[in-house]
Amino acid sequence: MSSSLSPGKVLLLAAHYATHGDIESLARLSSQRAKVLHKELLLRIILTYLPETVKPSTYVGFLLALDGDDFEEYNKGELDTTPVDGLSEDEASRKVKKLHLQQLKSADSPVSFQDDPITNFLIQRSYKMDSDTGLLSQVPSLLAIFHSRSPELSSWITSTVLPYLRRNVEYYIDEIPPYSLLDFQKLSDPAAMLYLLSRTGSREEDRAFIGRDIRGLVGPWLQAKSRWTSKPTSGEHTAKDTESPLSAGWEQFLEWLVSQAISSWPVVVALTEQWGGPADLDLGEAASLELTESQQQYLLHSYARAVLASAYLVSEATVGALPGAYQMAIKMRRMLGYSEVPPTLEVAISILPSLSGFDVSSLIGMKTATYMRNDLLEEKNPLTSPTEGAMNLLIALILSAFICTSLGVPCSVRKAGDLAFIQDLREQKGEIAKLIRNASTQVHGDEDRYWSQVRDWLLWLNTWGSNEDQPGNSEAVRGIIGTVPKEFIETEILKTLLSNSRYRLAKSIYEDSPEKPLAAEIIQDTVYQAALRAFDNASNPNRSRGGLKKCDEM
Repeated sequence: MSSSLSPGKVLLLAAHYATHGDIESLARLSSQRAKVLHKELLLRIILTYLPETVKPSTYVGFLLALDGDDFEEYNKGELDTTPVDGLSEDEASRKVKKLHLQQLKSADSPVSFQDDPITNFLIQRSYKMDSDTGLLSQVPSLLAIFHSRSPELSSWITSTVLPYLRRNVEYYIDEIPPYSLLDFQKLSDPAAMLYLLSRTGSREEDRAFIGRDIRGLVGPWLQAKSRWTSKPTSGEHTAKDTESPLSAGWEQFLEWLVSQAISSWPVVVALTEQWGGPADLDLGEAASLELTESQQQYLLHSYARAVLASAYLVSEATVGALPGAYQMAIKMRRMLGYSEVPPTLEVAISILPSLSGFDVSSLIGMKTATYMRNDLLEEKNPLTSPTEGAMNLLIALILSAFICTSLGVPCSVRKAGDLAFIQDLREQKGEIAKLIRNASTQVHGDEDRYWSQVRDWLLWLNTWGSNEDQPGNSEAVRGIIGTVPKEFIETEILKTLLSNSRYRLAKSIYEDSPEKPLAAEIIQDTVYQAALRAFDNASNPNRSRGGLKKCDEM
């Protein structure tokens, strides 16, 4: 009978049962000799001697019984004491001194857990299962039943174990983790974030899972209170002593995001398409959102700022990249609850929306051009501020860049911004010349329809659709060729129509139209000069052919 065993032999027998994974005998011994095998001592024995290969399902029931001091189901039955029966008390005493039981409390455990033996055991056991045997996949079955034990334990499971386990067991199983669970927990917040994202979107075949990674790795990681600090709030309308939330790990995520825009813009486009923003989280079945309203607002607004910054950083000027930048912009508009805009860049180009009614005058100017290159994630940057005006401006720049690129003059969002903000008349006139020259080489289909579209595009690039005659309209609302007088643009278009023999179209626009885009004397002079050029360039005296034919038709 175990009641006749000395305390030393009880300890040795408990260690023997644990070593052999005999949980039932260990539980029975615990129920019969509870005064010797008190809770903390018993947990230390299990932590030290129970092999990590023993499945948690074998002993979590015993842990629950131990936690509740309820061993009634284990009271009955005999124990095999033969492992210690042949030992003298002196031998037993010497062996007890050599048990070297591991401590439950550790400097690696969160401070809030230090007074809870069960929680400390769960944490230390999780570390050992991962580092000693690589059985990370079994850790959830150990922790699941204790998830609601305390807010602190739930937070640790959600913010540390869950993202680490998903990263290495569920999402990217084709590599050996460079960090153990404990090592991961010790990483600085920025380093931990970079590790979680180290495989996200790194291969083209993985880009379909970018949203999953942010939802399932970044979202849970942010739930721990230790991941948050605060910073003084600045601004005219805020109290002097107020503070706003700050997360160093989240700031690292934003830096990672904008860096992807420079090196691999499809990653950012895929992220914005697949992820619904900071509220789109996968915290596991037993978890609930732990962030405050101010923290959620901080995440939302800073994320929107990073996405806008990314759109400015997409350096590739192609008809493939610019629609992606447009989708990024409208996704942020919807997320922040702003008014609807055309759903695709192609639809927007067909409509050519107007900036009338939106105050963007404060965003236009020489100084603004520097904001496209510096401090993109800073709150002081007006271009990336999550306001409706900043988003309308970005959309106008994307449309402008797309028009230029479609006409054969590659233009990035930043290049469009330089044209709009610096407002250099000579440079803008040069851009008009390039656009018209390249447009002439891309004529296709119905030529009159094509040139009508080119004219509409150029005029929109001049004013961004704002009505110059509208009362109170700001003169600062100009397109990327807005410094150039409209009369100059219309004259250049008329010259181009004449040189391309689109006489009927030219007449319908500049003579028959009630709008009268050009004064009669300008039209007359332009036609006269075009006729002279055609005459001078004529190489055949036949009036029905070549330059003389053009001259005659004009």
